Amino acid sequence: MARWRPHAAAVLGILALLLGACTTGPDGDAGTTGPAGPSSAAGAPSRAAEGGPSPGADGGPSHQGPAAPADPALAAYYGQELRWRPCDTQECANLIVPVDYAHPDGRTARIAVRRAGATSPVRSTSPARDALVVNPGGPGTSGVEMAARAGRFFSRELRAHYDIVGFDPRGVGDSSPVWCPSPANLGVPDLDLTTAAGRDTALTKAEHFADACAAMTGPLLTHVGTADVARDLDVLRAALGQERLDFYGASYGTYLGALYAEAFPSRVGRMVLDAVVDPAMSMGDLTRAHARDFEEVLRGVVGLCQAAAGCPLTGTVDDGVAQVNAMVAEANRTPVPTADGRGLTGRQAVLAAASLAQENDGMLELVRGLDQILTHDDGTVLRAHLDGLMVRGTHAETMRAGVFGAVLCADFPSDDDPDRLAGEAAALTELSPSFGPLLVYGEVGCARWPRDEAARRHPVSAAGAGPVLLVAATGDRVTPYAWARALDDQLASSRLLTVGGGRHVSYRPGAPCVSDVVDAYLLDGVLPPVGATCP
Repeated sequence: MARWRPHAAAVLGILALLLGACTTGPDGDAGTTGPAGPSSAAGAPSRAAEGGPSPGADGGPSHQGPAAPADPALAAYYGQELRWRPCDTQECANLIVPVDYAHPDGRTARIAVRRAGATSPVRSTSPARDALVVNPGGPGTSGVEMAARAGRFFSRELRAHYDIVGFDPRGVGDSSPVWCPSPANLGVPDLDLTTAAGRDTALTKAEHFADACAAMTGPLLTHVGTADVARDLDVLRAALGQERLDFYGASYGTYLGALYAEAFPSRVGRMVLDAVVDPAMSMGDLTRAHARDFEEVLRGVVGLCQAAAGCPLTGTVDDGVAQVNAMVAEANRTPVPTADGRGLTGRQAVLAAASLAQENDGMLELVRGLDQILTHDDGTVLRAHLDGLMVRGTHAETMRAGVFGAVLCADFPSDDDPDRLAGEAAALTELSPSFGPLLVYGEVGCARWPRDEAARRHPVSAAGAGPVLLVAATGDRVTPYAWARALDDQLASSRLLTVGGGRHVSYRPGAPCVSDVVDAYLLDGVLPPVGATCP
């Protein structure tokens, strides 16, 4: 299951916004493209359908959508037929949606859809097929790929009953893409964002990168937020012939599910949101939550080191953390030598540590990296990890970096008010002296990104929707349990399944207890009792 790493990934996604310099197209050639994006094997947005889809566009007949849209101008989109074509052992199709729902007669975008047909012969041949639409999170992760590997993610019972339908959200994968400059071979920015000069430089770099993305992508760039994807999801529901949407969303896909339920409550069928993102939290809330989490992880790493013989960190855990921070400060003045001669600054060491803090086996690697610096004055381990995080300019990786930043900035609007940014930097640094300065990238990177000015984070009640099943692990560091509790409080009708342990995304085939509870709801509509837990 794809993970949403809000700040290993968010920081790296924002770093992509700050790394823009040379522009690379899908074949690695320097240059920029026109507003519709470059052509590629996956395809690019076409202007041929600018007037909206016509019957039979992109395939052969399928089921007509049963629910008319509230806006008659969208009728052609809701009435379109999906033309399914063979796709390995499954079926694929394209859905056409407006780039801007406020102007449905303008440009259109293509949404790639894949269907793993129900394995039950009765279900697979029924004229009224049940579809479970799925989204793996990201943002920017392919739902088409999730459907292609449905057996890895969903139980035999679910796959017997449902067509598992995945789609690549706008900007992602085989759908109309976001194009941005490649950050390949540019190294990691090394700016002190606790200073006004550092923030000003970062803002300028982020603005230049955003301008380049806009020139390459065109109007789609300002319409890749999750609110737009939720509207695409309702068009897909209609094209699949579903009166109501049955949906499974994991990690960042839970935010999509929540926004869909808020926008289309009467069309919510059975919805499961696993590893929940709180739709009401701001970028500041997000960074502060992860500042606390990262500081906790660092203390755990220091304790792990001190429990082993020969640890260079002495005294108490507080003493050990202070020694790490002193090393970081010294490395910012004089970079730690590395085998390749490039060196490692303190800020770069913190970025590597933030990434490792999100990895299942990252603590041991972080201990090894810190020990190498403190004992041997050698930053090679953390430098190598940092290099492994940087995209290397392939077609898919360039798209992934661009769409992550675009979606993140659309969903977490920020601004460049200098006093506010200074206040955030000070608050984060006080909360987490080790990681706070790094996390300011979240605010700065999105401050000048093009976005819908009306976009704002807000609580989601989804009044009138059917009950939503929330699944959350108490020890999940990626999407903390408190976020699920917050959404449970916001929703008018929901049930929270609490799972023990630290697994990020709890549902999987054969998962003890969890798979039984989720399958019972999706297949039979049976919710767990209030306060239900799984070990």
